[in-house]
Amino acid sequence: MTMSETTTRLFRHSAWASQRMYEAVTQLPLEALDAYVSDPQWSVGRILQHIVGGADWYVYCLTQAPLGDQKKPADMDDVRSLAAELAGYDEAIASQASLPDEYVTITEGEKSWQNLRSTILAQLAEGFPKPQSGLSRRDLVNRQEGVLAMASKLPNAEFTLALVLMMRI
Repeated sequence: MTMSETTTRLFRHSAWASQRMYEAVTQLPLEALDAYVSDPQWSVGRILQHIVGGADWYVYCLTQAPLGDQKKPADMDDVRSLAAELAGYDEAIASQASLPDEYVTITEGEKSWQNLRSTILAQLAEGFPKPQSGLSRRDLVNRQEGVLAMASKLPNAEFTLALVLMMRI
């Protein structure tokens, strides 16, 4: 059994939206990369890095391809490089939806486990950080509600950017 065309469309739409978000960030002043909503550790630049790292992790889980080493962007050329890297990962993820739903083995150091391909893709679609992370859907909703409360106090441009980024963390 393979996953539906709807699933493939979901991942392709997510990839399209991500590319639009990265392009929008490149139009902002350089200092926007250091902007944050509530936690200085999670600046715009760090979130952009985290998104690409997360996609890399999912590709690793699904294919065992070697993990990359993403750096926090220092300038808008770095943002464009991250966007290009993300496009490759997004394509690899979308291609997984057409494969049979079977168990894949994930190895992290000495630990390994198996998940169905559909489970990994569902976790990705739901926005979970990674398989077996222990973060529940309620935890994610609470985090997003907190970001929304902080973002609502920002001027319009920053509010819009915060909402876009909130949907990705």
